[in-house]
Amino acid sequence: MGATILITREVRSGERELGEELGLRLVYVPLLRKTVNGGRLTSDSPTTNHKPQTTNIVFTSRNAVEALRSANLLHLLEHRTIWCVGPSTASALGDIPHHISPGTTGEDLAMFMLASGVTGEVLHICGNPHRPELRATLERAGCEVKEWIVYQTIPINAELPKETIDAVAFFSPAAVKQFKSLGWDKHVQVPYIAIGPTTSSELSPSSCAVSDSATFRGVLETTRKILNVQL
Repeated sequence: MGATILITREVRSGERELGEELGLRLVYVPLLRKTVNGGRLTSDSPTTNHKPQTTNIVFTSRNAVEALRSANLLHLLEHRTIWCVGPSTASALGDIPHHISPGTTGEDLAMFMLASGVTGEVLHICGNPHRPELRATLERAGCEVKEWIVYQTIPINAELPKETIDAVAFFSPAAVKQFKSLGWDKHVQVPYIAIGPTTSSELSPSSCAVSDSATFRGVLETTRKILNVQL
């Protein structure tokens, strides 16, 4: 393998094979653990009584989609207009009809929704914590934004891998925060690559490259280019 890349989240199907295809060795050290909110999800939760009246439903994370899927609640999306940001979130929705923002941030998605004529109530199905830009942008335009928190993101007290690391890949602002909290930014002086500008902004003032596309493949291909890995 040409280089070893630290992946700061859990492994997903097909990723190691993709790394091998691109001449990269992937070392996974998740910095966050995601748990379904309250240990379970139900369709009759007091926090979700507004869902039947809500036409526009928003996802800014594939984890929110997966939380509904694991609880067998994807049927709640039927006959709704679904909006999402990023190809990863879109792929998690599968055959469920949806609109995907051409941008990569929550603010981009909000502007896309407003330009498409969205008004009134919007339901953001998300995790805790999450970024405030989508809600702020929609509310400034007069929309009423309600949130259904379906999972919690919990930092993990991980240990640095023993392998020599050539680059670090980040896929969420929360992972960057935990990376810094553990002090790894002081010990791992290698190129950092973020999946998008929101994640990259958390690394400031450290330098960070942003993936050419907001996908796992995009992160790996950008990393390969930066490290000049040859097949």
